[in-house]
Amino acid sequence: MQTKKKIKIAVSVILAAVLIVGVVLGILWFPVKGETTNEFWLSTQPYRLEDTVILQKEPGKDFKILNLADVQYSDTLDIGKRAYTEETIRKLIEQTQPDLITMTGDQTWTAMQKQSAKHLVAFMDSFKIPWAPVFGNHDGEGNADKNWLADQYMSSEYCLFKKGPNNIGGVGNYIINIMEGDKIIQSLIMMDSGQGRSYPEDPDQTNPIYMYADELDGGEYVLNADGTRKQAQVGTDYEFISETQVQWYKWAINGATAANGGETPESIAFFHIALPEYYYAYLQWKESGYDASMGFGEKREQVCCPKVNTGLFAAMQELGSTKNVVVGHDHINTYSVLYEGIRLTYGLKTGDRCYRDEDLNGGTLLTISQDGVQTEHISIEIE
Repeated sequence: MQTKKKIKIAVSVILAAVLIVGVVLGILWFPVKGETTNEFWLSTQPYRLEDTVILQKEPGKDFKILNLADVQYSDTLDIGKRAYTEETIRKLIEQTQPDLITMTGDQTWTAMQKQSAKHLVAFMDSFKIPWAPVFGNHDGEGNADKNWLADQYMSSEYCLFKKGPNNIGGVGNYIINIMEGDKIIQSLIMMDSGQGRSYPEDPDQTNPIYMYADELDGGEYVLNADGTRKQAQVGTDYEFISETQVQWYKWAINGATAANGGETPESIAFFHIALPEYYYAYLQWKESGYDASMGFGEKREQVCCPKVNTGLFAAMQELGSTKNVVVGHDHINTYSVLYEGIRLTYGLKTGDRCYRDEDLNGGTLLTISQDGVQTEHISIEIE
């Protein structure tokens, strides 16, 4: 009789435990969606400074921006394993004392992201420093869409994120103006570079919008049957920045110029996936013999850019404002190259989540001074 009673109790305990685990997993897994912003953008609407985020720079003092790349929190994969990444961030902040922290995407990843996003907000707010993220291709891929993640950011006391217009590509296209008094010193253009897309095959190289080059990333060449050199397709199956985003970018720069009394301010663009120009910049730097006056850092993997070029870099050249672009995405590419007047920088990966090289850990510091913007990687060692 005692044995049967013990069995019943054991079964009840097991069933209760299974139920509790099931409820917890259900709560964690249950997909959630945030509200889509009702903001829209028209090229004819006026640019208003009060619609942008404004940060004041103290005259005569440098303004420091610390960029964190690919933090990649995950509800399940990070259980008991965030110490390395968070110690990296603490040391970076302690060492650089930034005025602003930017994050170039993939703050979260994998199927379960809800608790990670909430933890990230609480952790970043603990430093009491303004922080401004953009989305990467992994953000919103799981049980929380980008609008829900955006709602968590916007609930923060220190996060500057805005969802931006709903009629251009992505979620989180917004503007931060760093000002001295009533003058814009730097305009930060924050953009969502999207996730992925399926591109049609082009074996005969007849699609005029695809990107091609003679030299491959690895320095090898593709040969035709007769031994002559054949062009190779540039890019991978990642989304491109939309044409509407390019037009919005132009509007933002022209608007900042008008708001700045007709003087075009310098600007920095932050997004996740590299432009195709990162590929060509590397080839040019390599051809120079890795001229130190042109660039620094390393290339350890393919440039994972989109297969088409929608003209953002050309717009930057046309308007003459953007002198720096910062991306993430390619975890073991760290090069920063001055290409046709614009510095294209891969942010140094922050933390040990997802794939990495152990000697590449830290962040990227952009120091705004009266002489322009200085870019450098800050490496952090964690024992």
